[in-house]
Amino acid sequence: MPLMALFLTLCLGCNADPVDIGDEWPEAEMRVLFIGNSLTYTNDLPAMVQTIAEAAGHTLAQGSVVAPNVSLEDHWRSGVENTIRAVEADVVVMQQ
Repeated sequence: MPLMALFLTLCLGCNADPVDIGDEWPEAEMRVLFIGNSLTYTNDLPAMVQTIAEAAGHTLAQGSVVAPNVSLEDHWRSGVENTIRAVEADVVVMQQ
């Protein structure tokens, strides 16, 4: 599948407010939304996934909702469900 070379990282400090990616995702084969805590952003999981995709000849558009010391339950209670619905990602990666 052909991909366009675009990279988007959206990091939301310490809350799970909806991600604002503008009118729509950049054109790409796959749109990936990462939801997690400091393990996601400290280890830069989105960049690792992008590196693997590029090594396979692909690129992806990505966004993140991350915060330190939070659980998926914390994200859910903060309204991340609205973000998931709003951004219409192809894949949602949830890290506890």
